[in-house]
Amino acid sequence: MTSAEGLVLPQSVGGSLNLSGLTSANGLVLPYDFNLNKLICPSYIKNEILQNPDKYFRKPPSEEENISVHHKR
Repeated sequence: MTSAEGLVLPQSVGGSLNLSGLTSANGLVLPYDFNLNKLICPSYIKNEILQNPDKYFRKPPSEEENISVHHKR
């Protein structure tokens, strides 16, 4: 895979994420709490993510979403 366009990641990724074939970070959206040490990709992609975290990480769940999740359990 060379492009993240259309890639939909789950809310949480438990292990490593191998995106070593990416040539661009465009379209990539990582879970908000994802550990970048577990991302396998070209260094220039990782640098792009580090320089623009708001662009590449999901927003954290709002308090309302957290409350509704707890009530569903």
